[in-house]
Amino acid sequence: MVSPTNAIPDGTYDIGVRHDYVHDASRSSIKSRPGRTIPISIFYPGSKTANAQQLRYLDVFHPAEDAVLEHLLDSLDYDPSVKEALRNEARNRVTQSFVDIPIANSKSPFPILLYSPGGEQHRFSNIPLFESIVARGYIIVTMDHPFEGVPTVDSDGVLCSQIADNDDFIEFTNQRVSDARIVLDYITQLFKQPTYRERVNLEALGMFGHSRGGYVSTFTQIEDSRIKAVANIDGFLYAYWTNDGTTGINRWPAKTQEQLRASRVPFLRIKGSIGDLAVDEVFRNEAKDFSGDFHLVVLKDWSHNQFSTSSCFLKLSTQGEEASFFLIQNQKRVRELSSHLLTFFDRYLRNEPSLIEKENRGTAHQRFRSALP
Repeated sequence: MVSPTNAIPDGTYDIGVRHDYVHDASRSSIKSRPGRTIPISIFYPGSKTANAQQLRYLDVFHPAEDAVLEHLLDSLDYDPSVKEALRNEARNRVTQSFVDIPIANSKSPFPILLYSPGGEQHRFSNIPLFESIVARGYIIVTMDHPFEGVPTVDSDGVLCSQIADNDDFIEFTNQRVSDARIVLDYITQLFKQPTYRERVNLEALGMFGHSRGGYVSTFTQIEDSRIKAVANIDGFLYAYWTNDGTTGINRWPAKTQEQLRASRVPFLRIKGSIGDLAVDEVFRNEAKDFSGDFHLVVLKDWSHNQFSTSSCFLKLSTQGEEASFFLIQNQKRVRELSSHLLTFFDRYLRNEPSLIEKENRGTAHQRFRSALP
């Protein structure tokens, strides 16, 4: 096995993971595929066993790992020797998570976070970040959105290739919100089972996402009251860029605007530093669209892609003459991003100051309210 390049920041727990498929018979992604199947992975605080199996990045394509890998390799114009090196790397790259280990015991039940990945991404796109947060006592449920990004695999092993993006952000958002809500239905029933009942806090449920997944989180919380706190990682809040002096909310239906402005769900906005004061002002003005607590974190010198801490199988990255399917952020960036998320979710889902807030001294973490003049 190839040693993982990401190390878990100090935490209390080992990382467990289990996979499942959530089927929605009421919707169809394409006419030839009745219903819509959403692959999910649940990362949870666990207790590692002696024979525990490490999660591989390639497992995101189970049960058709080899077929998807060959599909990706066929699209690359590389010599056979380079492709073989890529094939070996993909098959052997492991994470710090362990498959189906027992859930850990805790004095208090674990909060839950739902994650939606960025556009053209999949549910493994932020594993180092997940592991950093789960090690501190959270459960993270991450999902794919079929036919929208890199290939996803149905429960029967059928490859779901990407449908052309017609740039209809409202339609994509609504589809993803429906995905999130049916996954919430599924995990609500799952975590009521005896194995989890005393260890999971279904009343402490938050959602976050990167890029497109960030604005999906924005809209899911107005559709589903189970979401108690939301974080948007470097994504537009409303899926639109505006040049008319508004924040984008005005381009949505009147009912949606009303719901967003009335929401009092605490909100965290994390963005990279663009270096454009006018753009920064737009992001600050977005606080006025919310009635509840609105937090803004600006991370200097962070580009958009760096918020996706493990971009595996997305686009081929190159370092010098070496080609790789993996672009994994260093531990420092993972720790910094997870610390901001933990500070926020600890405050609103655990009702306590985060133990890591002291680590954030000297970093901008501004808090706004919509009532600001």
